[in-house]
Amino acid sequence: MIITVFGGSRPDEETYELAYQLGKRIAKKGHVLKNGGNCGTMEAASKGASEEGGKVIGVIVDNEHIPELAKGNIYSTEVIRFSDYQRRVQELMKAERFIVLPGQIGTLDEFFVSWVHAVVNNLPPVIVIGQRNKELLDFLIDKGFVKSDQHFKYVQFVESVDDIDFLR
Repeated sequence: MIITVFGGSRPDEETYELAYQLGKRIAKKGHVLKNGGNCGTMEAASKGASEEGGKVIGVIVDNEHIPELAKGNIYSTEVIRFSDYQRRVQELMKAERFIVLPGQIGTLDEFFVSWVHAVVNNLPPVIVIGQRNKELLDFLIDKGFVKSDQHFKYVQFVESVDDIDFLR
């Protein structure tokens, strides 16, 4: 199974370790990791999967404005490059499961795109790790941005990697 993992390029140490352990677990279970292929949580997950002998697909945008995001990391076993962000997101959506780690604005974008993708295509829920992401969604519910209970069957909040059923 191909699992796309989203997360920030500037994580704290705890989130970096979480991503690293997630990558290891994905590879140990025989799945393929697909992510942004860059620094931060993407590098950590890629490193963990690579150390376990797993396949890692890095999907990268050639970004002249943020050069560190165009370099990629050394742990990807396959790299797919795009010249624009939209095509990169479309490629990342070609997965069976999605996991979202804490991140910044780009991670939020990827979370919402993958959530809508799951709703529209009746896919398994997007797994979201971390309290901060849950607090954001609670805020959106409280303010009326998200109203349909039907949409919540397409997102699942967990506290840790150990709580993800298909990675146990």
